[in-house]
Amino acid sequence: MRKSILEIYALTVCFFAVVCFVFVAALAIHDAVQIISPQFTLNRHHYERYLSNESYVRAAHPNPAQAEVVLKTLPREELTRQRLGELKQTLRVERHDGQLNLFKMLVVLVVDAVAFAIHWKIGQVARYEAA
Repeated sequence: MRKSILEIYALTVCFFAVVCFVFVAALAIHDAVQIISPQFTLNRHHYERYLSNESYVRAAHPNPAQAEVVLKTLPREELTRQRLGELKQTLRVERHDGQLNLFKMLVVLVVDAVAFAIHWKIGQVARYEAA
């Protein structure tokens, strides 16, 4: 069976569309996890910052002496309230980033699917004309 240049072109585009689909699908799964469970995808720096009041204060105040002053002067309940409030805000930002990225991945998937469908049809027509 002899393949035309048009059929080879169309099937090559289809191949790359499938490769693109695989990578974008993997990124979309990550984004879905980021939306569902933002604390799971939080980077290490942010995660460690909110583990305890001490780590929260030390991250906010790189000067150890200043961090000690804050730890001794602010009541534990106030520090906990601040830390949990900031954690809640950070998780909202993380979820929002996931939503934006998922939307972008869905746009890419739609464009990819359209390109695949068009080129698959071109490949089929070229195959029938070559036969």
